[in-house]
Amino acid sequence: MKQRAGYLDIAKGIGILLVVWAHARGPFSTYIYQFHMPLFFLISGYLFNEKNTVKQFAVKKIKTLYCPFVFWNICFSVISIFLGIKKFSREEFSISIAKIILTIGKDGFFLGATWFLGSLFVVSVSYKVMDAYMLVQKEKSIILLVLYAVIACIGFTITFPDLISRTLILSMFFAAGRVVRKYKEEFETYGQTKVMIFFSAVIFLVIGHYNSANMGANEYRYPLLFVIGALAASYVVIEISKYIENHLLMMDKILSFFGRKSIYILIWQFVVFRLVIAVQLYRNHISLHHLFDYYPCYTTEHGQWILYTVTGMIVPLFIGAVTDFIESIPKKILSRVKR
Repeated sequence: MKQRAGYLDIAKGIGILLVVWAHARGPFSTYIYQFHMPLFFLISGYLFNEKNTVKQFAVKKIKTLYCPFVFWNICFSVISIFLGIKKFSREEFSISIAKIILTIGKDGFFLGATWFLGSLFVVSVSYKVMDAYMLVQKEKSIILLVLYAVIACIGFTITFPDLISRTLILSMFFAAGRVVRKYKEEFETYGQTKVMIFFSAVIFLVIGHYNSANMGANEYRYPLLFVIGALAASYVVIEISKYIENHLLMMDKILSFFGRKSIYILIWQFVVFRLVIAVQLYRNHISLHHLFDYYPCYTTEHGQWILYTVTGMIVPLFIGAVTDFIESIPKKILSRVKR
């Protein structure tokens, strides 16, 4: 296995592609919405670092999840007011900023997908705290999975404000990822067969056909089937990722790159969609004054969803490269001063 678990980077790459695909209203989006976020939480749980102290773990998550979430959402909340998308009200603006700081709010128009960062921060840190301070040590990951399954049941049953129910439900998939990592050999012994992969794919396709899921609205036709289908689809994606890692080297490199840079795509995809909307408005002789009248897309008919998907995947990588370069400047200056 490659350092950094290469097939998991590929799985994240496939996952972020499906996220943008679904947001671009591509075909089979109803199926994608039934597993793409559980997949990311399951992978995050699998990569859970139990060796770090709570402080070390929390500091890392603050840097990689919390700070990007808060910084960019506050920036675009201000930008939305400046552009006239939102009307300024001191009270509403203060409440909006407070919710962002508490990870239960976001700038929905530009950065709607960033809720993932806030939710994952809360779930991963809370899991780390319980894992570190739980008195029972034997089968701890199983106990935590049961606990988070109960929490998920509460999320399914009660629709809390500010999309909190979605976070409660996804926490179970994070805990499930940890269990898979803990009992990796057992899962690989019974799971890596073509029959199991085919069977899991069929289960998901059947469930996906009859079920529906809207995590934002906390609406599920069959909650239990949603869980089963999401786990089955995640398993299939991960097994496909292992095959790609071992047999399709070019695709391996591309998807791994997307997986490692998925945070940029997650943050910037809806912003970049504005570029496509601008082109579509221009081609239809519609004033660009209407640029902010449509969300997340203007039209995706006649295959135009592909344009949104490709643009939403590629352009954020350039934006991410620029922001990385800007962030590196102070470090370079400091290193030169020390010399």
